[in-house]
Order: sequence, then structure tokens, then C-alpha cells
Amino acid sequence: MKLSIKLMIMFSSVILIVVVSLGGYSAVMMKNEVTHLAEKKLATNEAMAKALLNEKYPGEWEIKNTKLYKGETLMENNRQAVESINKLTGDSIVIFKGKISVATADDSMANNESMSSLETEVQKTVLEKGEAYLGSSHNGEELSLYEPIRNKQGDVIGAFHVSMPKEMYEHASQNFRKSMIWFALIGLLVSLIVAAYLSVRFVRPILQMTHLMEKVSVGDLRVDLLVSKSRDELGRLAISVNQMVRGLQEMVHSVKEVSIGVHHSSLSVDEKTKQIAEMALDVNSNVIQVESGALKQAQGMNASANAMDDISENIQHIAETTSIVALTSSEMLEHADRGNQSIQTAVEEIHQLNETTRLMADSINELYQMSDNVSSIAGMITEISSQTHLLALNAAIEAARAGENGRGFTVVADEVKKLAEQSERSSHEIQSLIDTVQTKTSDAAEMVELGLKQLDRGIKVLQKAGQAFSNIVNSAGVVAKQNQEISTATQEISAGIEEIASSFQTVSSIADETVKNVQHIMEASHSQVNRTEDISETSSKMLETIEKMRKAVNQFQV
Repeated sequence: MKLSIKLMIMFSSVILIVVVSLGGYSAVMMKNEVTHLAEKKLATNEAMAKALLNEKYPGEWEIKNTKLYKGETLMENNRQAVESINKLTGDSIVIFKGKISVATADDSMANNESMSSLETEVQKTVLEKGEAYLGSSHNGEELSLYEPIRNKQGDVIGAFHVSMPKEMYEHASQNFRKSMIWFALIGLLVSLIVAAYLSVRFVRPILQMTHLMEKVSVGDLRVDLLVSKSRDELGRLAISVNQMVRGLQEMVHSVKEVSIGVHHSSLSVDEKTKQIAEMALDVNSNVIQVESGALKQAQGMNASANAMDDISENIQHIAETTSIVALTSSEMLEHADRGNQSIQTAVEEIHQLNETTRLMADSINELYQMSDNVSSIAGMITEISSQTHLLALNAAIEAARAGENGRGFTVVADEVKKLAEQSERSSHEIQSLIDTVQTKTSDAAEMVELGLKQLDRGIKVLQKAGQAFSNIVNSAGVVAKQNQEISTATQEISAGIEEIASSFQTVSSIADETVKNVQHIMEASHSQVNRTEDISETSSKMLETIEKMRKAVNQFQV
């Protein structure tokens, strides 16, 4: 049921109850008042009738010879005496002797059985108790007054009756009741008209506000503001609703702009994080290759060192047994050739290792620079999160101002605040991870730089070893032609071999150290890959959260 109909029914019911109550009360009071006036008139007429009767027929009432007399006048069947009084008062006069009527002005009353004798109740009151009786009589058709007739001894010998028809005053009561009914109907009609006007007057603004709030409740903020010139509570309510809608429009617009900016920034961060992850995987792959090469180099260096030990033993054996130099010179030449080839191979591998390590150093430096870029992006996210947190606080304040109507929007403000706090925590975690990556990257760069220096020294040593092997080959050729210089050449070869063995020991140590450094770099690379995956996962979660926030805000149409 509509509110306007409820107001009409309520207002009309109140008016109807008031009118019916007043009408009923007035009708009852009118009837009682008319009855009271009729009783007073009847008492007055009775007193006047008795006075006229005493004036016209002086003397005491008495019964003589079973006849009722007033003074010397016989009152039984004295119609003339009763008619004269009846004409003056306008009431019906009846004189009773005992309980039997003996004089009346109306023959119909004389022949009426109910009027020919006193009623039982009247008889008890008037004849037995000697008291006057005022009330309804003769089947409720008349209002009667019975006064006892007493003789000079004070004994009740009859009754003097004055009556008037009830229809004389009941007609006035009926007319009054009819007037009250018409008044109630007219009042009800007027109340319906007034109730209809007032319901339209007061319900129309409420209906407008209800229609507006229904649109707002489903997220449609594209509504026309209420126009109200009233200064009452409805006017103030309309102003408050307009202020709430404006606040919601401004807040939703701001939240949409911020969510779009945060979304774009999150996409950029996610893309950069994926690039960093790919680069970290590439670096990790290169480090694995470097580790494999370093292990091979170390194994080659160990093999070369063992070979040089064998050569040194052979040279010592040659020095001790110069007699068989000619026989073993060809074997020495072959060993020298293999040693020279090993040295050349080692030099080439060290060159490749040096180049790979330099590339790895460049990748680590580039990773360090990209970590700085990610750190800047994380700072931007922190700033955006702070702005979002401030907007969420403003939204909560506006929702609190809106009171009960703003409760639904308080949930949206709380969700925005939670998203801002989660974004801020994620940005701090990203910054912490980036700091760790930068530290590890810096350490890796230093270790790679150290490895480069050691590789340079190893290359120089191997170059010297290569030159020494060239000398060995030349010396072996000379030994084949000049046996006379075997002793001297053998001593020189022995000294060179010792120097080469020492150099190989140094190179082997450098290779072992390089393997250890590469292993450290590999561990750092693995850690960086894991950190990058964590950053990527955090960025993806943040992007999902921001997307949820955008969907929630996009429900509002501004």
C-alpha cells in the first residue's frame, strides 16, 4: 500500500473518530438536556396546574360518599375543570381517586385501559410511599409527573397526573442527530480532501528521494539532484541527500581515476618484473655455462700440471742419462708438441672464459641498473598507495557524514583502504627484494671483476708457457742435429720445465678459485631468480587486487 493512501486513511480515520465521538457525545448530551428541560417544563406546568386548580376550586381534597371533592366541588367526571387547566398548560391532565382515574379532558384517555388506573410502579411510589413520580409511563410513550393528592389529615387519597408526549422533545433530538450525521459526513469529505492534499504535499518529495536513492543503491549516480524550496525537515533532508550524492559522485570519480593510474602502473611493474625475470634466467643460464667451462678449465689445468710433472721427470731423466738423449729426443719432441697444443687450447679456453665473464659482468651491471628502475617504480607504487590510502580516508569521512544512507559506501571505502595498505606492503616487499638483489648483484660484479683480473694473469702465464713450449720444440730440433749441446740444452730445458710447472700450478690455483667464484655467482644468480619470481608473483597479486577494485568501482555510473 502506498504511503499517500496510508496517510489518507490514517488522517481520515482520526477525523472520523473525532467527529463520530463528538457527534455521539453531543447527541447523548442533547437528549439528556432535552429530557431535563422537558422534565422541568412538566414540573412547572404541574405546579401551575395545581395553582390554577387551587385558585379556581379552593379547599382541601377529600372523599365524601366515595366521591372525590376539592373543597365543595365534585371532581369526579368534572371535565370542565380539567379542560380549563389543560388549555392553559397544553399538557394532559388526569385526576386519580386512589388508583382509578376519575377526571380527564380527553375521552380517549378515559377509555384507555392503561390510563384508567395507575401503573404498578407509579402506584407503589405515589400511593404507598406518598412520593412524586417523574418518568416514562404508558408504555414509554409519555413523560409523566404524578403528585400524590392528600386530604387535610395528610393521607394519600389519589394522584394528580400531568403528562406530555415524548415525541415533542424526541423530534428535536432526532433532528439534532440528523444534523450531526450530516456534519460528520461533510467533515469526513473535507478530511479526505485535506488528507489527499497533504499526502500529495508531503509524500511527493519523499517519493522523489526514494526514486533517487533507488538509483544510487544500484550504483547509478547519473541522477538529477532534488529541487526543494521548503525549509522544513523534508527540505533539509533533500539538501542532505543532494550533498551525499555530490560527494559520492566526486569520490567515485576520483577513485576511478586513481584506480586507472594504479592499474597502468601495476601493468608496467608487472611487465618490467617479467623482463627482469627473463634476464635473470638468461644470467643464470650463462653462469651455468661459465661454471661448466671453469670446471673444464680446472680439469685441463690439472691434466696439464700432471703432464708437466711427467715432462719434468723425463727431463731429469734426460739430464741424468744424457747417453740416451738421441733415443728419447724424438719422444720429447712429441711430448712438447702435445704440451704446446694443450697450452694453446688452455689459452683459447681462458680467452673464451674471459669473454664470457665480461659478458656476465655487463649483464650483472645491466641487471643492477634495471633494479634501480624497478626501485623507482616501487617508489611510485608506494606514493600511489599513499594517495589511495588518503582517498580511502576521505571516502570513509564522507560516508560517515552521510550517516545511515552512506553505510553501503562505507564498505567500498574500507575495501579501497585495504587495497591501498596491501599495495603499500607489496611495494615495501618489492623494495626490500630489490635492495637484496642490488647487494647480491654488486657482490657478484666485484667477484666477476676479480675473476677477470685473475684470468688476465692466467692468460699471461699461459702465453709464457706457450712460448716456453715453442722453445722446447726448437730445442728438440736442435738436439736432433747437435748432440754436443745436449747437456746444456737439457739444463735449460729442465729450468724452463720447472718454471712452466710453477706457472701451471699458479694457473691451476687460479682456475680452482675461478670455479669457486663462479659457484658463488651461480648461487647469487639462483637467489636473484627466486627473488625475481617472488617479485613477479607479488606484482601479479597486486594487479589482481587492483583489477578487483576497478570492477567494484565500475559498478558506479557517474
